[in-house]
Amino acid sequence: MKILFIADVGPTGGANFSLLNLTEVLNRNPSNRVVVLTSGITSLNKKLELLGIENYAVGFQAFMIPGETGILRLIIKFIPRLLQYYISYRSAIQKVEQVINVDEFDIIHTNLNRCDLGAALARKYSKPHVWHIREFAEEDYKCVSLRKNYIKYMSDNADVYIAISEAVRKAWIEKGLPEAKITKIYNGVSIENIQKSSIEQKKDKILKNYYSRHSL
Repeated sequence: MKILFIADVGPTGGANFSLLNLTEVLNRNPSNRVVVLTSGITSLNKKLELLGIENYAVGFQAFMIPGETGILRLIIKFIPRLLQYYISYRSAIQKVEQVINVDEFDIIHTNLNRCDLGAALARKYSKPHVWHIREFAEEDYKCVSLRKNYIKYMSDNADVYIAISEAVRKAWIEKGLPEAKITKIYNGVSIENIQKSSIEQKKDKILKNYYSRHSL
């Protein structure tokens, strides 16, 4: 299977951390081809390269931006970001088409609800589109959409939505996304990334001290 992933525009955060885990697992299967598109060249690209995952920076921008307190501050931020978004929109699609053949892919997977490059590519190439929803948007980050009627836009340009919790799933159904398209899948947790509790660390220290005193 050939899967094209669209990463979050930022290099850090839970969304891209989850993306690394997911793509690493998929990439272990030699029959899969996993490709990740990022906005710019960041630490995420370096991590993907270390995992042997094909990736390209194509300069897309998010269509949702975190809001500001106060109308004036919001306007000052909104207008430049709106121009930046629409300028980058077509440019990013052209850059994608220069580095890969989108027709070769079976699925397009957008890793965060703020990004819509995957929606544009899925619509243009008639590909199945999976859209990951990891946040509430307005409720937690006060996000403002650069697109009019973004719920209809999202609804028209995805086949399946993955919500990372029941609360997130319900929130987006209330916003207007079709309930039949939204499935709940919790983020996986890698055992290697689970830190020991302070109690477990203390037990380890006690055991190490004991064996160091009683070693032959």
